[in-house]
Amino acid sequence: MNQIEFNDQGLSWPADKSLAELVAEQQSNTQGIAVVVNGEIVPQSAWNERCLSDGDKVKVFRAIAGG
Repeated sequence: MNQIEFNDQGLSWPADKSLAELVAEQQSNTQGIAVVVNGEIVPQSAWNERCLSDGDKVKVFRAIAGG
């Protein structure tokens, strides 16, 4: 198990599970979100291939429309 941070909270995450699986487990709605791993935006098209390493820091941001 890798120890990662997800939105500033410590989390144990299996090394063989993808970023897509993490996002699906942690977010009920994935529409309009951006995911950043260690300060770099990861395109949604790469979530399935991206596995997480020990110490990775993942943040999820939701787009908000307004004016």
